Amino acid sequence: GKRADYSPWSCFKILGGQSPPNPGPGEVHGCPFKTYDVGPLKRLLEVEYGVDPVGASEILGLKSGKHFQLACLKYFQVKHPEAGGDEVGNHPNVFYAASMKYHSDRTNKSKQGSSGTPADGSGGEGAGEAS
Repeated sequence: GKRADYSPWSCFKILGGQSPPNPGPGEVHGCPFKTYDVGPLKRLLEVEYGVDPVGASEILGLKSGKHFQLACLKYFQVKHPEAGGDEVGNHPNVFYAASMKYHSDRTNKSKQGSSGTPADGSGGEGAGEAS
């Protein structure tokens, strides 16, 4: 249609009940920490997303206390160690951007660490050997 540019919804707007109804089968919208029941959310966290049982328990406790944004922040912290993530939990796009930055930084560090020269500075196999 009209190519309208709609601004994305913040967590406040999504959690405030202004979002469309809870997702049905095959739909993915809304906040999973609000819309999922505890059982399916636990399975999603542990089986699909690889969250350890301790982290999943903390996240589910926050969800049960209706602290959905804190559950989101805790999930981010569990999946992105040492990232902080203080800005996460207010907007889905901020979560995405912080996650992308985290993974980009890790990839760059990994590339810097594997530049092809050994840590001992010997220059690699055969360096300094006489023929």
